[in-house]
Amino acid sequence: MNEAHAAFNGLGIADMAYRGVYEIYPVDVADVCRQGNEVVFSSARPVRTEEWLPHFSGEKRLISILKSPKLRADGTVEYVVCSGEDITERWKSEEALKKAKEQAEEASRVKSGFLASMSHEIRTPINGIMGMLQLLQTADLNADQASFVGMAVRSCDRLVRLLSDIMDFSRIEAGKLAIQSAPMSLESVFDHVRELFTPVLGDNGVALGFTLDSALPGRLLGDAFRLQQILNNLVDNACKFTTSGRITVQAWNLPAVEPRTVRVFFEVSDTGIGIPDEDLRRLFDPFIQISDGSVRSHKGVGLGLSICKRLVELMDGGMSVISEAGKGTTFAFSLRFETDCPPACPGESEDHKTANLAGRRILLVEDDQVSAVAGLALLGRHGGAVVHVRNGLEALDALRQEPFDLVVMDVQMQDMDGIETTRRIREGEAGETVRNIPVIALTACAMAGDRERFLAAGMNSYVAKPMDIREMLRVAGQAMRN
Repeated sequence: MNEAHAAFNGLGIADMAYRGVYEIYPVDVADVCRQGNEVVFSSARPVRTEEWLPHFSGEKRLISILKSPKLRADGTVEYVVCSGEDITERWKSEEALKKAKEQAEEASRVKSGFLASMSHEIRTPINGIMGMLQLLQTADLNADQASFVGMAVRSCDRLVRLLSDIMDFSRIEAGKLAIQSAPMSLESVFDHVRELFTPVLGDNGVALGFTLDSALPGRLLGDAFRLQQILNNLVDNACKFTTSGRITVQAWNLPAVEPRTVRVFFEVSDTGIGIPDEDLRRLFDPFIQISDGSVRSHKGVGLGLSICKRLVELMDGGMSVISEAGKGTTFAFSLRFETDCPPACPGESEDHKTANLAGRRILLVEDDQVSAVAGLALLGRHGGAVVHVRNGLEALDALRQEPFDLVVMDVQMQDMDGIETTRRIREGEAGETVRNIPVIALTACAMAGDRERFLAAGMNSYVAKPMDIREMLRVAGQAMRN
């Protein structure tokens, strides 16, 4: 017995000494003490337990109890030494941390669910708008009308890029954004960037130039989508701050440090307003915009550069910036790619050829009426004979009754969703002849893991809403060739 034990019971040491545990503690607590001693006496080994014991204040405290045997020369137990440590506060801290962790995980789940829902609900109406605008672009418009429609399309593109930036930032923060590795062409990436921004610059006097080092291989292994996203954000940023002069995108071959790899140095430079030295250190912070004062003169939410830097880091690279106020800015980064990727055949990659839909019968499964009208018209104007149904059950019936070459499948639908419908097609419920029909997911579900989930369900490929008809034709061509 010591003073700490006595104080725990609110007694003096003389009041507890030489008294049995049944005299000091309630029967249940005394039984625990006796049983613990018996275990040590029989095993001759120390025993540690955690017990809730009554404190003199009336509350129970969590005590870590160690019972250690004192052995005789023959190995038998002479007596047991019992020591206890009050770990109640530590337990409370651990429980608070555990609860905070659970609350944080629940908040993360709620946020992810909200972002997925927001992404889906925004992409669906944008898909209808983009579809109608793309239809207008195929009509006989005068110069003013064509210009107006072009500006509307570019505004939709900007909205989709903003939505994607928000989603990607959330994925990066959660550590859930994965870099893919697949055959890619730097020339194709540059072509996409050129195609996107040449109309944006229009006739404002800013030239957009591209330089691709001839020493670079034509085919690499890497994440073309993320590389293009980085370049898109950097060029978009340059467009905002450059009113005259030139924007240049370059890629140069660097000496390789590992076999069967290539290092590429990328540079995006402009002759715009530049960035003051005092603002450079905040340039890559999320939600930060550099401006000349309290007037918000440039578009965006300040995520683009932050996402670029983090994507480059996820691809094991680093990004730097050089800028001089009034003279321009240069962003540079280097990435490593694998080169073990010979082309399947000379010339253009099969992955980038678009489909010839002439004479092809296409089943469009779409429950949103505006998206359905746009899909029918766009696919039809490219030669496809398109039949529209509103859900999975109707899709199975249509496939049983008529021959089709391709299914374009929405995912979230009433009665039967696209994943279940595809599973039933693959199981032969629509007939053996269409068990392996190409199925393309056309969906507003664009969160991390969605594409993999659709492919695992048996779909051949995936196109996110809003649908770009050129992307749909490319994917359709690939799906029908395989």
